[in-house]
Parts: sequence; C-alpha cells; structure tokens
Amino acid sequence: MVERKTSLIEGPIAGPLLAFMLPILLSSILQQLYNMADTIIVGRFAGLEALAGVGAGYSLTRVYTSIAFGAGIGAAVLTGQYFGARRLKETKESISTSLVTFTGAAVVLMVLSRVFLRQILTALRVPQDAMESAFDYLRVCLYGLPFIFIYNDISSIFNALGKSRYPLLFLVVSVFFNVVLDLVMVARMGLGAFGAALATVLAQGISAVLSFALLMKEMKGLDDGRDAVVFRVSLVGRILRLAVPSLFSQTVISFGMMVVQAAVNVFGSASLAGYTACMRIDGIVVAPYSAISTALGSFIAQNIGARKLDRISKAMGIGLTIMFSFSVFSCLVVQLFGRNLVSLFLSGQPSEVALNVGSAYLGFCGWFYWVLGLKIVLDAVLRGSGDMRWYFIANVVNLAIRIFVSYAFSPIHGIQVIWYAVPIDWAAGVIFEASRVATGKWKTIMAM
Repeated sequence: MVERKTSLIEGPIAGPLLAFMLPILLSSILQQLYNMADTIIVGRFAGLEALAGVGAGYSLTRVYTSIAFGAGIGAAVLTGQYFGARRLKETKESISTSLVTFTGAAVVLMVLSRVFLRQILTALRVPQDAMESAFDYLRVCLYGLPFIFIYNDISSIFNALGKSRYPLLFLVVSVFFNVVLDLVMVARMGLGAFGAALATVLAQGISAVLSFALLMKEMKGLDDGRDAVVFRVSLVGRILRLAVPSLFSQTVISFGMMVVQAAVNVFGSASLAGYTACMRIDGIVVAPYSAISTALGSFIAQNIGARKLDRISKAMGIGLTIMFSFSVFSCLVVQLFGRNLVSLFLSGQPSEVALNVGSAYLGFCGWFYWVLGLKIVLDAVLRGSGDMRWYFIANVVNLAIRIFVSYAFSPIHGIQVIWYAVPIDWAAGVIFEASRVATGKWKTIMAM
C-alpha cells in the first residue's frame, strides 16, 4: 500500500505526474462549475438585481474559500513531506491535527462574519438595489463555512498522499446536488439568491461528510506500528507556520479581488453583473493552471521529503510545457467565444453594458494567460518546498499593484483600467518569484 501511494517519488516522472494531475484538473473545472451553477441559474431565473447580489456575495465567499484553501495547502505540505519520508505516524497526526485546528477556526469565522455581515457589505459599496439579495445569499452561505474548511483540508490531504481522484469524486457528487437543488429552489420555487445559497450549503455538507468518511477509511492504512494521537499540540505550530503564510496569501488575493470589485461596484449593477459573469468564466478557463500548480506542489513536497531533488526540475519542465499549451488554447477560447459565454449568465435581453464589460475583460486578459501560468508554476515550487514567506510576499506585492492601478486610474480613465492592471500584477509576481527560485535556497527548506 505504501509503495502504491509513494509512486510520485519513484520511477518515471511524466506518466505518474500527468495521471496525478488529471483528476486535479477535472476537480478544478468542476469546482468552477459548482461556483457557476448559482450564477447561471440565478441570472436566468431571478433577474439582474439578484445576479448582482450573488456576484457581490461571491466576492466575500471567495475570501472564505481562499482561507480554507490556503489552510489546506499549509497542512498538505507537512503531510506530503512526512509521507514522502514514510513517517506514517507523523503523517496521521498531521492530518488529524490540521482538521481539528481548522474546523475550529471555521466556526469562529462563521460567527464573526454573521454578526458583522451588513457592515461588511456596506464597506464593499454593494449597490443598494443588490444589497438585500447579497445579504440573503451570504447569511445562508456562512453556515457552510465549516463544510468548506473540512472539504478543502481533506482534499489537500488526499492530494498530498497522491490520491487526487478522491477530491474529484466528492465534487462530482456535490456539483450534481448543487445544480439539482438550484433548479428546484431558484427556478421552480422562486427563492432567488436565498435559494441558491441554501442549495450551495446543502451540497457542501454532503461533500464534507463523504470526504471525511473516506479519509477515516484511508487513515487506517497509514500504520507503521506506532500509536498516533488525534491532536498533537507540538504539530500545531509547524502546521500554522506553513498554513498562515499560505492562508494569508490566498486571503489577500481574494480580499484584493473583493476590493477591486468594490471599484467595479461604483459603475452600477449592469457593470457588476458583467464583471461577475466574466469572473466565473475566467475562473473555469484558468482551472487547468491551478491543477498544474496543485499537482506540482504535492509532487515537490513528497520528493523533498524523500530528498530526491533531481526529480523536481524535470517535473517543473513538464509543468511548464503543459501550462503553455493550455495558455494557447484558453486564449483562443476567450477571443472567439468570450461574448457568447458572458451572455450565458445574463437573463432575457442582456444588457449591452454587462456584455461589453465581461467580454472586454476576457478579450484583454486572454492574451496574458501564459504569464499567469508561469507564475503559478513558480507558486508550486515555493509552496511545495515550504518556502511560504516568499510565496506570501510575492502575492501581496503583485496584488497591491493591481489595487493601486484600479483605484488610482479607473475613476479617471474608466472601468477598463481594472482589467489592464491584471497582467501587470501577474508579471510582477513572476519576476519576484523567479528571482527566489533561481537562488536554489528553496531546496534546503524542510517543513518536518
């Protein structure tokens, strides 16, 4: 069983890496479809104001999901390095300790967010005609926070163990229930943004329960004859040392996107609806890049734990090749079909303003997807090695550039400045991270 799970550190690289990457790729795409279900169905059956409300709410839920994702990444680095070194008792303790820690954090975050929800929406300058829809959507979505944390942590753990097909299985089930419940609650029952949120929380709960049950079954196979404890206090510091920079990096990125959306909000509900649509499309288009980064991060963590550094540079070359192939394909998709894709999210006779905003964003940023792809490959190197400080600094710097450009120049030159800033911040991240990777210092960092 151990030999099968540690195949990423032995034998050929390309085949096992691609096989490991494919379920993550499909999971990333399904995750975006999961997020898109609310947007498409609400946009089609509940109207522009409800769509704008879901869009405003989505920017905040994306922050929470990013916190959960970042926490999972931190836990996965330590788990992957222990697993690569075949220290199975520590692997089990890392898994259970991270679950207890981050589920507790999710409950605290849920309570605080619910108490201050209206103040948060006001601070985001949500348009008044979308305020109630956003509030209805978020006050329900917040109850799904523990499920989001559990699912993301367990998915990251399975990826760290080389079991990337399991998160895909959970998402298939969750997407199915989310779409079915959306159609019932929004299209048939007319519950609007509230119904979309309720469908999402129920689907998240199903996914979290299934993933937890399967993890408990898998952990029975991680036995090296030593007794493991459920919660080891001494591991909390190590997990947080890796998770906090990753968590803050993901949070800063999503919070920055939320701040950028606040700059969009002042242009009205139609512009916000178009921006919401293009953000959903952009998410699914770049999903393959996220899959490459996640797979490489797990591969690097296991091989650093096993001290097989020569395999890492070869894997990076494979990742870059795949990334550039996807960048060409995704650019063609948004250039040829961007406007049609945006219209899928808009009900009735689509607003010309919404269509123009969405298609203009996609058309411009599509030419620079290769820059984003290069950046997230570098992200994977820093994350997988546990070099979280530089990963965090790089993402904060490039996002600060986007926010500054958006706020300083969009009131003067128009909403298009908001997407002009996107490739600038991607390029800044590439320069910063490449300078760190080139030093080779990340090879000497061990999380264990």
